[in-house]
Amino acid sequence: MQTCKKCLLRDMAASDKLYKHIADSVSGIPAEHKTPEAEYLRRLDICKGCEHLLNGMCSLCGCFPEYRAAKIGQSCVNNYW
Repeated sequence: MQTCKKCLLRDMAASDKLYKHIADSVSGIPAEHKTPEAEYLRRLDICKGCEHLLNGMCSLCGCFPEYRAAKIGQSCVNNYW
């Protein structure tokens, strides 16, 4: 598998199973704990441009941004959002 910088899991065909698992986890977050869609997309745009995004994962903290960004109260460990 090639290393993909600036790729979220949803953008990488090789990670379909992992992305499905993350997407299922995001959809399981109760509405009152879920980030509003516009804010979620804003956070992911920031992550997508981050130098620490590598193969769909944050190389600083090890999170999958698609999940971390989906939860209210979560923040980037580098304070980008």
